[in-house]
Amino acid sequence: MDKKAKEALEQKYGVREDYENLLKEGDKKMINKMEREKELEEGLANALARIEDLEKIESTHRKMNGELRQEVWDWKQKANQNTVLQNKIDVQKQIIEELSRDNQRLAKEVGDQVDKLRKSGVL
Repeated sequence: MDKKAKEALEQKYGVREDYENLLKEGDKKMINKMEREKELEEGLANALARIEDLEKIESTHRKMNGELRQEVWDWKQKANQNTVLQNKIDVQKQIIEELSRDNQRLAKEVGDQVDKLRKSGVL
C-alpha cells in the first residue's frame, strides 16, 4: 500500500487520530517507565553505597571489639596476678606475725635467763 492510499484510509476511518493518541499515550507511558527506572537505579546506587558504608562500619566495630576483648583479657590477667600477689603478701604477713611472736617469746626467755643468772650471781 502506497503512502497516499494509507493516508486516505486513515482520514476515512479516523485511524490517524487514534494512532496519534495511542502514540502520545505510549510515549507518556515510556517516559514514566524511564523515569521510574532512573529512580530505581538511583535508589539501588544509594542502597549499594549505604551497604558499603555499613560494611566499613561493621569491619571497624569488629576490629574495635577484638581490641576490647584483648584489653578485657589483659585486665583479667592483671587482676589474677594481683590476686596471686595479694595471697603471697597475706602469707608473708602471717610469717612475719609468727616470727614477731617467736622473737618476743625468745627475747622474754633470754631476758628471764639473764635475770636468773644475775640473781644467782653468775653475771
